[in-house]
Amino acid sequence: MDFEAFKEVVFAKAKEYGFDQTELYYAEGSGIQLSLPQGEQYNIKRGVSFRGSIEGGTASAYAEQLSEESAHFLIETVAENVKLTGGGGQAYFHDGSGTYPELPSADAELEDPVKVAALRDQVWREIEACGNLSKTKGVVHAESRVIRMVNNLGLDVSCKSNTIYCILYLVAEQNGTLKNSLLYRGGTCLADIDPRDLVQSGHRKANGYFGAEQVESGTYNIVFPNDTASLLVQGFSVFFSAQSVLSGTSRLQGKLGEQVAGSAITLVDDPLDPRGVFCRPFDAEGQPSAARTLVENGVLKSVLHNTRTAEQFGDAMPGSYHRLDYNYSPAIYPSNFYVAPGEKSLEQLIEELGDGLYVTDVTAYFHGAGINAASGEYSIPATGYVVKNGKIDRPFDGITIAGSLYDFMKNLSDIGSDLLFGLPTSFRPGAPMAHGCYGAPSLRVDGITVSGK
Repeated sequence: MDFEAFKEVVFAKAKEYGFDQTELYYAEGSGIQLSLPQGEQYNIKRGVSFRGSIEGGTASAYAEQLSEESAHFLIETVAENVKLTGGGGQAYFHDGSGTYPELPSADAELEDPVKVAALRDQVWREIEACGNLSKTKGVVHAESRVIRMVNNLGLDVSCKSNTIYCILYLVAEQNGTLKNSLLYRGGTCLADIDPRDLVQSGHRKANGYFGAEQVESGTYNIVFPNDTASLLVQGFSVFFSAQSVLSGTSRLQGKLGEQVAGSAITLVDDPLDPRGVFCRPFDAEGQPSAARTLVENGVLKSVLHNTRTAEQFGDAMPGSYHRLDYNYSPAIYPSNFYVAPGEKSLEQLIEELGDGLYVTDVTAYFHGAGINAASGEYSIPATGYVVKNGKIDRPFDGITIAGSLYDFMKNLSDIGSDLLFGLPTSFRPGAPMAHGCYGAPSLRVDGITVSGK
């Protein structure tokens, strides 16, 4: 059964059951995952979530088949859930009003396994050309995805997005000693992955760590390159959910209009920015998407909202209610969340740092392993280089950087021009499944506590 026929069956039967409001969220996609140096896996996935309101309550359920049996299952399950639990009261259903933006056309090359495989092979050739990266592993993954939302109030929206990403765990070997670095590049078209730049960046980083030693414990001013900075930006993105603010788990409660970050810092969440991989013209409520400035010149201007929290905050804009897939519950998540770039190069940031640290790799950096999302405290192993008189002096490792991400935001003192979107949480093995892509230029942060020797 195709989706059009399935929709008619569901809506007709839901009406017979006495549902006041009904909604379907349908997703289908295909992907190719190619391991490095070899190995491949293809997948095709589709499914649908049904949400409905009946007798003053609302619930949802999902199925992976479009059939009359699935339609019966969804309707009966939701009706039974409302009966047993009360369904949490009447929920919001959008009527399709508003202007929906158009995304750029999806790159058809990402649906061509031959072209994706050619990219993987080119990445591996670059790795082999480096000589001492033979232990390197990685993956190239391309995905095509279609989402459609319809309800009985007039909402009927859809979008198609194609994405690609490459993750490399680069391992350099020198006289039996191993040094490693994790690199990610992603985007919405094949050209977003530059194999030579990707591998050469990782080669320089991993080989630069040979001979590293600990630095003295103390307080340091630190420059982070864009890919490493994006991981810390991801850490404090959770503060900007209206749900966290309202519950008091975010310390941004009551801070609208106040200085919460360094005066050079502007934070943006933009579900239409193709540089990130979470581009959507509508959210999980069907609300039209739009870019929103959360922090401007260090001042808190807004947080991320669904319709209910937007009403609680007054004139705030909804549109940040997202779901990873049809079988995940929606929540207020970032889309493409980033620090707006400045005008300085990374080299200028290092030169103006004078004496300090240049932290190029961090580990255990996702929530629950290095960053406490509730308190904002972080304690993260780090690797990089000592900077003396504005120049790279020597490599270091075996240290831990620690502090509060709230202080991290306030102590952001300078920004670079080299905005890059880093590895999304949901792409990282072992990380919690959460929506969002996070970007940053190179950043300077002052007064970070370092535990070393």
